[in-house]
Amino acid sequence: MKKIIITSLFVALALVLVLGSASGAQAAAPKSKMYPKMPATMKKSETMMAAKSKMASKMIVGKVTSMTDTSLQVKMGDKDYTVNVDSSAKVVDRMNKAMKLSDVKTGDKVSVSGAVTDMTVQAKVVRDVSTPMPVQAKKGMKGKKPAMKKTLKP
Repeated sequence: MKKIIITSLFVALALVLVLGSASGAQAAAPKSKMYPKMPATMKKSETMMAAKSKMASKMIVGKVTSMTDTSLQVKMGDKDYTVNVDSSAKVVDRMNKAMKLSDVKTGDKVSVSGAVTDMTVQAKVVRDVSTPMPVQAKKGMKGKKPAMKKTLKP
């Protein structure tokens, strides 16, 4: 009697698995929660790349080729970027000290982070890395230990 019950359970389980997988193959794929109105011709990766390319945060490092009161032209490799600098953007030197945009000069090397759209950057931080480092910072960066002050022994 036990053998008959066990055998019938296995047969029932096998039928459920076979019928369940057959009906699951015919069911429509669920719509994506991230992209509910995605066109059928576009793949998910293409849609994600299109969304990222609209407003991607990026860092641009290059030389200033020209400037106005509120923007910079920065050449990075063979590409020219227009960097818009509004009042909410921070302008700092290499030691992270605040400075004015007018202190940045044509030919300076800058590092700009912000939202990039095509070849335009809405700057969050503009860092002028052409400014010279203070002597104290240079000494510390060469790996030399600072001089010890002599103390009197008791």
